[in-house]
Amino acid sequence: MKISYNSILTKQHYQKHTKSEGFANFLPNTPNINSISQTTTPKNDFVSSSSIDSLYQAKFTSQEGYGYSVDAKGFMGADFNKAAGLPQDFKIHKSTLDAIVLHNQKHPNYTNSLMETKKDNQLFGEDSFANIDLADTIKQYYKIFDQISAGVISKGKEFYSNEDLAKMPKGYFSKDKKMDHFEYLMGRMSSDEIDGLTDRSNEKVTHVFRTAQDADDARKLINDLSDINVEVNGNFLDFSPEVMTTEHTIPYMWVSSAGYDFKPDMSVYDNEQDYTKEQIFVAFLKNEQGLVLQGGTTRITDEALSVYKNYQIITKQDRSEIGIPKAYYDEILSGKKDLKDILARILKLRNLELKKDQTLEGLANKIMDILKEFDERTKAREL
Repeated sequence: MKISYNSILTKQHYQKHTKSEGFANFLPNTPNINSISQTTTPKNDFVSSSSIDSLYQAKFTSQEGYGYSVDAKGFMGADFNKAAGLPQDFKIHKSTLDAIVLHNQKHPNYTNSLMETKKDNQLFGEDSFANIDLADTIKQYYKIFDQISAGVISKGKEFYSNEDLAKMPKGYFSKDKKMDHFEYLMGRMSSDEIDGLTDRSNEKVTHVFRTAQDADDARKLINDLSDINVEVNGNFLDFSPEVMTTEHTIPYMWVSSAGYDFKPDMSVYDNEQDYTKEQIFVAFLKNEQGLVLQGGTTRITDEALSVYKNYQIITKQDRSEIGIPKAYYDEILSGKKDLKDILARILKLRNLELKKDQTLEGLANKIMDILKEFDERTKAREL
């Protein structure tokens, strides 16, 4: 039987711009987990991005294209495609790689915002990378793109219309994405293993949101699961025609108003026909903020890594046990982690008791019914 969200969760939760009351509403007098010991965001008083861009000299940039061949029009050669796991005929422009380096070295972002070294009043870890393996980073992103674009992007099809863009997913959930921040907080990684980067080499897309309603339900689900200490991997996507332009960026946290969004030059992919698969892939990179990933020869400088490690250690020490995730969404769904144990822990930590008409098993079953309905509706097709 299909179970409506509104049959269990409060109507207020599903009204736009209202506070979530989801799963946490099952528990009496429950504080919002999201308000407990969250990362403090830096003040938005950066030097303008245009000033930084004009001064930028990428120490990784070379005329050969980061050690790979580049054709007369600036597109990376077959040697790069092979190293990056791209189709042989794929045409990614060197300027896209330049934009990734610029964004990760000279712009504040998720990776380097916690690597600030206090030099010259820096507000983020500028030049935090000792080396960037661009082929490896592109390889990881393309494997994810290949999964989310299945059914739209096809072999042998060169151009894609606005109608095709509309068929691209509005978001996805995944598993096996290794973000060391969460892995360390959850006790799955030691402080010695922290390297400041995210490993997406084995990431598998588990759910794809084909409609705006699916994406809205996914957002609500993320908020609800956060309230019971369950972490969700995934992202929401925008493949509108506007995103195919250079000017339109994907807003990200506190860096957007200062003009620091990832902004690759999309004009190099323009043609007189429709969109190419390369344009759509770069639009995917925009949605993912163009962050450099763990793998290959990529490495953070020792100084930046030391700052990052110290931050993570202090965060774990200071953060309330209530605010530390204990499982991933896919682990709950598969039964690898027992939802009843998660809920029992929440009740104990918050010194709460179930309502008179509730049992722990009944509460867990209600939540699992919601998760299973959503799973069946959005589960990714096997490739």
